[in-house]
Amino acid sequence: METELPTIAHKLYWLLMLCVFGTAAYGETLDGFHVRTASTTLVQGVYQLSARMDLPLSEEVLEALANGVSITLVLDMTVERKRRYFLWNESVASLEQRYRLTFHSLTEQYQVTNLNTAVKETYPDLSHALRAVGDLDNFPMIDRRLLYMQERYNVGLRVRLDIESLPSPLRLVAYISNSWRLASPWYLFPLNLHTPR
Repeated sequence: METELPTIAHKLYWLLMLCVFGTAAYGETLDGFHVRTASTTLVQGVYQLSARMDLPLSEEVLEALANGVSITLVLDMTVERKRRYFLWNESVASLEQRYRLTFHSLTEQYQVTNLNTAVKETYPDLSHALRAVGDLDNFPMIDRRLLYMQERYNVGLRVRLDIESLPSPLRLVAYISNSWRLASPWYLFPLNLHTPR
């Protein structure tokens, strides 16, 4: 009798074991995601965000991808009005751009799905797929009419791996592993209100 092909449950079990025994110790640090540059441009009354981000994946995440586990990458964007007298800044806008990254072993290609628009793109290798997420160009962020020209605003951007989107068995490991807790620090910069194009 021929051996049955491994089920998804079996794959997840072995992936879980790999993560438990092969992951970095909890106290170790891992070079993670990083926002290198970010800026805004005013185009036809809308401030558009462009950014360049580095998205190095840990060995555990790469192993999960190779075994058919999709990962979700999230870009968090904020616009805050700066307030005086040591008061907390006021949140004006908060946006979340989500991407699902999947490896298809049959074609040996990577697929990036924009979960906000459902647009799917296929790439020949991982570096191109990650660049598609990490290179943000002219993302419409906020309408100029929502801002007051006499006020001062900051823009914040970070990128992170969404642990909550992982399969349940793997999620338990990801909560306690630095190898899965990938998130950049917030990249903050002032919003220039007077740069029309």
